[in-house]
Amino acid sequence: MAKRIRMIGLDLDGTALTNEKQLTDATLEVLERAVEAGVFVVPATGRTLLGVPKVLRHMSGIDYVITSNGAAVYDVKKQECVYEVPMPEKQAEKVIELICQYPVLADVFVGETGYLEEGRREYLYQVGFVDAVLDYIVDTHHWVPDLVKFVKEEKPKVQKIM
Repeated sequence: MAKRIRMIGLDLDGTALTNEKQLTDATLEVLERAVEAGVFVVPATGRTLLGVPKVLRHMSGIDYVITSNGAAVYDVKKQECVYEVPMPEKQAEKVIELICQYPVLADVFVGETGYLEEGRREYLYQVGFVDAVLDYIVDTHHWVPDLVKFVKEEKPKVQKIM
């Protein structure tokens, strides 16, 4: 008896998306056919929810998205987080303090979006990201004056720091 595929977990960057961070028509067609065949399609990514292409978040048959390298699962139809494993508060504080000692672009993922420090904006353009990645970051992140202060004082549920 042939086994039936019941679910496809779909990585995005480096897998389903092109180098320009787009889904091809062929990929979309395959996903639509899988959904029509009754297969659960679940995008799984290191991105935040807002970083998942809208076409996937709104595609009929895609109900859930795994984000932040598994730290959260969203029901995209209900637009709510149904599972979350944030970093322990003190650990998040220590990690962001350590990263912010260096001249790098630090990114804190909280809920559906990411947070970057305003004073580090120049690093975004020094890394050498392709335009599609720059657009993704600018469109899906918030800028705060001080990331360390944000994490320590706001005490957000940090899903990921990079």
